[in-house]
Amino acid sequence: MGLVSWTYLPLRVDVHSGTRTQCRWLQTWLAVKSRTRVSSYFVLVVWMYLHPRIDVHSRTRTQYRSPQTLLVSFVFAITTFN
Repeated sequence: MGLVSWTYLPLRVDVHSGTRTQCRWLQTWLAVKSRTRVSSYFVLVVWMYLHPRIDVHSRTRTQYRSPQTLLVSFVFAITTFN
């Protein structure tokens, strides 16, 4: 299981930086990053701190979270499944 189990979650992450919004599919991003587990943690940390606001969309609701809170959630979930 591990990090690969996260690749099929129905979540969407909207990254807001300045005046532009970039939509990224979390499952695609994690599918690529799951091949290199150690570097994926580093990339996740850098990515979270580069963007001021992250909107996490599930099928029923939208949550507005700070990058630090989202990072802690992902690290906890990843270490739980290992």
